Amino acid sequence: MEIDVEKLSPETRWRLMRFADVFERYPGLLSFDRADEKGFDEFLDVKKTLDNCPESEVAALVDRINLDKALQSVENEGPEERDTAALKMRNAEFEAVELGKRCHNFIKNLKK
Repeated sequence: MEIDVEKLSPETRWRLMRFADVFERYPGLLSFDRADEKGFDEFLDVKKTLDNCPESEVAALVDRINLDKALQSVENEGPEERDTAALKMRNAEFEAVELGKRCHNFIKNLKK
């Protein structure tokens, strides 16, 4: 599903841009074992701000980034299913990063 950045509130665009920025500044966050990475605390803080986005499309995307929910969905499953759930969550994070970059480009083009 393609989210139209023009229809997002300025606050949501700002939150998504910050989320994308954290990944750009701290490439180590792209790994699965990232809890010890520099910038992880900032990542958690920025991710928490996404929880308050009012747009339903963004809320659905953020819901797919929720580690607790991803793990609960495979609680009684084997390692392959847990790995698959982690990959789906990671893909949702990448979607949010791309959306944040699109928001940045939208704002940049407004200034022209």
